[in-house]
Amino acid sequence: MSWLFLAPLGIAITAFFIYERSCDEIAILSAVAAITGVLFGLILAPWQLQLVALLLGLMLSQKFIKAERYQSNSRSEADPMMTMMYNGLDRQRPFK
Repeated sequence: MSWLFLAPLGIAITAFFIYERSCDEIAILSAVAAITGVLFGLILAPWQLQLVALLLGLMLSQKFIKAERYQSNSRSEADPMMTMMYNGLDRQRPFK
């Protein structure tokens, strides 16, 4: 197993720390470097780690989808007129 994939991941971690501590254009450049480093690291990683990353991503996406559905259901149950409101105006009552 080659450990070559750790080099771009190390660069990505360093770029992320620079992103957290900087502002303006440097933050944008370091974010791009971090994303690029993570992608190259995943491409160069062994298939076992790629499989673990894929499964982790699928589980997290399912968790976020369930959380979003729960939040949208709780909002509609709390106020059924929520979908009929626009800028604080009730569409069923005439204006005074």
